[in-house]
Amino acid sequence: GLPLMGIGDLNDGMNRVGVQGKGESVWGGMLLLLVLAEFIPLCELCGDTKGALRYAKEMRGMEASSESDAWNGAWYRRAWYDDGTPMGDAGDPEAEIDVLPQAFAAILHSRVRLPGGGRPFSADRVQSAMRAAYERLFDPEASTFALLAPAFGGGSDSAHDPGYIAAYPPGIRENGGQYTHAAVWGAMGLFAADMPGEGMEVLHALSPLKTLTDTDAASRYQKEPWALCGDVLRARGRVGEGGWSLYTGSAGWYYRLLWEVFGDGENR
Repeated sequence: GLPLMGIGDLNDGMNRVGVQGKGESVWGGMLLLLVLAEFIPLCELCGDTKGALRYAKEMRGMEASSESDAWNGAWYRRAWYDDGTPMGDAGDPEAEIDVLPQAFAAILHSRVRLPGGGRPFSADRVQSAMRAAYERLFDPEASTFALLAPAFGGGSDSAHDPGYIAAYPPGIRENGGQYTHAAVWGAMGLFAADMPGEGMEVLHALSPLKTLTDTDAASRYQKEPWALCGDVLRARGRVGEGGWSLYTGSAGWYYRLLWEVFGDGENR
């Protein structure tokens, strides 16, 4: 009952997870919940009662499916492959946990109300999911928040072929590196899950201005100290090295989170 993964969602490197048109995206369902929550009032404003009722039904069904099927007991799964195998179960040798569904479950719980009342996703589960993401994906020493872990090994050693994400060496870009869009959403999720101390820790870790305090750190990062990189490596021997710099999408999300946390400076 969730959106099809197809040839990739936000993570376009997972282009073979649902290539046969059967695999589903947990994160895609969460994003759609967020979109529908914003869209239903527009339907009502335009007098589209039929559309508003349809989307309200979709919201309730998608949230119920996510809670019943996507929860693995400690955090939310990421997706299902075409053959029905889940991605994101505890103990999985690859992609055991992905920050995206954990962060969006927390963001949805804090910002959205379901039609008929109540909030999507259990508060206890949101806390558990964000705690798991923080403990398994955040490395304070390297000042990085990985997209997923463990990385895909690629080749014939993988039980499933997730797509070209596995062509990146472990710790490079989406394959277990920090993807800064998602890392900022992870920080948002921590604040939304009432974990502000951890949220601030991640905010500081993502900022070059906070982390490049000596020549060793600058030599490791290898990018402009005023630029927020779109990705940061977690590969062996290259941990903390910046990838694409001057990546304004990540910087925009970072700025938005700062604004949401601290306001305009007059209400700190």
